[in-house]
Amino acid sequence: MGQFRRCIDDNELIELHLNGRRFTWSNERDNPTLERLDRVFASDEWSTAFPDHNLSALATECSDHAPLLLRTDCAFPHFKRFRFENFWTKCEGYLQTVEQAWNAPLPWPQADAFRVLDYKLRATARALSSWSAKQVGSVRLQLAIAKEITLRLDCAQEPRTLAAHELALRRKAKLCSLGLASLQRSMVRQRSRITFLAAGDANTKFFHLQACHRSRKNHIASIQVQDVELTEDKDKADAFFRHFEAVLGSPGTRGASLNAFLDGQPLGISRQEPLVRKGYYSLSDGRQETIPVGNYCRVRFDQSTPDFATDTVRDCRQEK
Repeated sequence: MGQFRRCIDDNELIELHLNGRRFTWSNERDNPTLERLDRVFASDEWSTAFPDHNLSALATECSDHAPLLLRTDCAFPHFKRFRFENFWTKCEGYLQTVEQAWNAPLPWPQADAFRVLDYKLRATARALSSWSAKQVGSVRLQLAIAKEITLRLDCAQEPRTLAAHELALRRKAKLCSLGLASLQRSMVRQRSRITFLAAGDANTKFFHLQACHRSRKNHIASIQVQDVELTEDKDKADAFFRHFEAVLGSPGTRGASLNAFLDGQPLGISRQEPLVRKGYYSLSDGRQETIPVGNYCRVRFDQSTPDFATDTVRDCRQEK
């Protein structure tokens, strides 16, 4: 076994994720012993060449081992998700965009607090995406343009002396390259979930391999609802929505509330420093609270939450 492990390490192989099954072998007893004996390993080059692969287990049939089926033509749907960039808070017009989207009128006359919070978050995400495209633009494209301008001016100054306006353009392009490169590195580190990559290793190939691996591992191929198997994305989304719509907002036993008392002192919502920042929803005694949105996401607020958002947050907390 030691030689086998050293062989895997020497060849830099990674194990492919098995979808839908936890074990691949059974001793076929009435009270069976289940083990994961069958595995598939691949190199980084193979994972890069076949990014849409899928590993699954078939029926055992006449054997006590489950055959493994490796497919290389499984194209998973990739949806463009909203990504919040930390540097947005320092850009002009950010807070105004958030406030305008958050205070937009609701499409329903009456709705529960969680539905309202979900609508406001989605509207804010759409508004920030549109604002970023107009005001910030593509950092990668701007960096490529700045590098190309610098390269062409570097080549032009070899046979002749650059003019004054060319020198000024070259200095500006070099300054833009430094700023945009630093900004792009911060964005890569923000997206990273790997410790040493977040600490400064910008190996984009390795990062994208890990991202593809998470996408394949987290992909839900099908769900079963009342003996009916759903595979279409729209059907799965509708089933999830109906499930959480029936769960959210239902009354239940509450052990604490915002009106609770601690040592005889009432707890209130802090409204200090009206800045937008990701964090916890803080009470006046310093305690921090998190608010669940469905069973799959948690939204965090703190004392820097702006005044125009605290009412929605309070309503969700009261319905928790």
